[in-house]
Amino acid sequence: MIKLVIHFILLGFLMAVGLWIANQPGSLLLTFRDYEIATTPGIFFLLLCALVIVASSVWQAVRWILQFPFSWRRSRQMQAYKKSAESFVQTLEALTLGNTVGALKFARRARERFTNAGIMSGPNLGLGLWLEAHTLKAIRGVDVPSKAYQALVDVPATAALGRAYLAEQALATQHYDQAMGHLEALLEEGSQAFSQGFTQGFSKRPWAALNLAKLYIHAHRYEDAATVLDRCQPEDEAGQQEKHHLQAVLAYVRVTGPAAHQAPADDHVELLSYATEYDPTFVPAVVAYATALHRHRKDTKSVKVLELAWSQHPSIDVGMTYIALAAPDRPLNRFREAQKLHALAPYNLASFLLVIRTALEAQLWGEARAYVQQATEAGVLDTLPLVRQLLPTCLDDPKSKVFSTVWPVLAAFFGKTTWQCTGCFHLQPAWSVACGACEGVLTLHEVEG
Repeated sequence: MIKLVIHFILLGFLMAVGLWIANQPGSLLLTFRDYEIATTPGIFFLLLCALVIVASSVWQAVRWILQFPFSWRRSRQMQAYKKSAESFVQTLEALTLGNTVGALKFARRARERFTNAGIMSGPNLGLGLWLEAHTLKAIRGVDVPSKAYQALVDVPATAALGRAYLAEQALATQHYDQAMGHLEALLEEGSQAFSQGFTQGFSKRPWAALNLAKLYIHAHRYEDAATVLDRCQPEDEAGQQEKHHLQAVLAYVRVTGPAAHQAPADDHVELLSYATEYDPTFVPAVVAYATALHRHRKDTKSVKVLELAWSQHPSIDVGMTYIALAAPDRPLNRFREAQKLHALAPYNLASFLLVIRTALEAQLWGEARAYVQQATEAGVLDTLPLVRQLLPTCLDDPKSKVFSTVWPVLAAFFGKTTWQCTGCFHLQPAWSVACGACEGVLTLHEVEG
């Protein structure tokens, strides 16, 4: 619009100049060798304008001829790109509708059109391969080839997306060195990688930081893990909780890890204190901190730490440590302390297991029957059918051979927290950074009973 206005202004200006010159008296004589041309200023001005128009037209024609091959090729490419984009959309629609066979056909057609048009580069290369690979996975249930993700990495607009996928793939296959490299690159690329092209709004930075911290902890690179966690800013509450849990784990493994002997005992207590502050539900840190306080003759503080942890997350390990510190000698006193903990969490499985165990150890058969009945009525023992079926029968005659035979078997459900891997479901008696079977990093969670 502005160019059009400027064009009319210049045209009006030239017309005004031409009219002014035409009204001026006089003549103009042009001499070239033996030739002379006599004319008026108005005629000369018109001839000059005509010459400019002809020269401009000739230049535009020459320019069009020179650019025609490129323009024709570009037009063909844009037509092919439009058809490829249509095939791309058809692929997504087919996947949404569950038509995987049709989706694969459209995905391959899109890739072929991109290739034939000579524009199979940039985001098209990565996204085309990614879409076809995911379609194959949906049909055959196979893993997406790494080259499809690497193609995304090679393009700045999709680099963050590709690195995130490669990191997820490496974590799933437990290639932790590769995963660490991809996560480090993902964080080092900065915020630009998360605001370009296809990855706009695709923020994987908190996820990358948390997983990189796990791998650093697994590799005993505790300082690097602390640095990554300090810089990590999760956007949701779940991310914040995971960050605090990892900070608690980091503080705990610094006390129990390979380099623990290099730090004095007071530093161990301080680190365990940090661990329980970050995550008071992380049982190994809570038990270790309470035990360390007991060794330093700070029994009152030790009991408070255990009570706080129990109120937030009842665990057999926490309860047994509490009882051992509060009433180490007499079985009756141990039962009274267990009752205190049960009152803090009356409908929890660990709470019932603890109070029933201490009642049986104190030979308080009536109290044990009462708590077993309460647990059965509340449905707490539904996850332990063996205990629910055999224990009431044994308590009917606790002095019989049946009880002396069955109780040692049932006691295994009452004694200690078991840790189960979320990946391979392996059970092990103690927590560790890596699963003892599949070596998954920080995949163990508590299983009571």
